[in-house]
Amino acid sequence: MKDPYFNVLKDFVSKGFVFVVVKPNKRENKIVGFENDAFIVELKAKPVEGEANKVLVSFFKTLFKDYNVVLKSGFSSKKKKLLFEKKQ
Repeated sequence: MKDPYFNVLKDFVSKGFVFVVVKPNKRENKIVGFENDAFIVELKAKPVEGEANKVLVSFFKTLFKDYNVVLKSGFSSKKKKLLFEKKQ
């Protein structure tokens, strides 16, 4: 992956959790920054009826195929906590 934040992200995933700040209604799904211990993630999805949450989890599942990804908190907020558990 060419993303400049990927190596930092891998370190957080290996610890089991990642905080993200979601910016919905963008042109593509991508990580655009890291600030205050949270990754800034732009998503194409709209923040309606959990659509952005589903896309967020799916986006991280494609980045980390060896992990189960679960949205732990922030269901209706821009700041969210994702949990990562290594698959057996």
